[in-house]
Amino acid sequence: MEEHKVTLGGRERTFRYTPKDRMAIEQALFGGSKDIVELIGISTLQVQATIIWGGLRHEQKKLDVDTVIDWVEEYLTTTGPISDLTHEAVRALGEGRACGWKFTLDADGKLRALEGKEERGSA
Repeated sequence: MEEHKVTLGGRERTFRYTPKDRMAIEQALFGGSKDIVELIGISTLQVQATIIWGGLRHEQKKLDVDTVIDWVEEYLTTTGPISDLTHEAVRALGEGRACGWKFTLDADGKLRALEGKEERGSA
């Protein structure tokens, strides 16, 4: 499995998603009423930061979305666009199979199923 690394908050971090991370993201954003794949195409900062948070919380147990938003703000001014972070996060999410199926993110931002699902959404 490929490691999905980003430099954020002053150090290198690795995205990793488990089913518990998926549930935490869905719960934090919409009380669990939406599937995470539906959220991938939503480009609000709250959704993007929450998806990033879900993939990094294994590294820092008390990590919260507000801290991630601070890191993203710094990233935007010093490194690049948020899409660099969200695309890497979505690739890690798809590879980790926390959604129940394996997918990747194409260069145009569309999800591409690697195990029989049809293309869905965009990031």
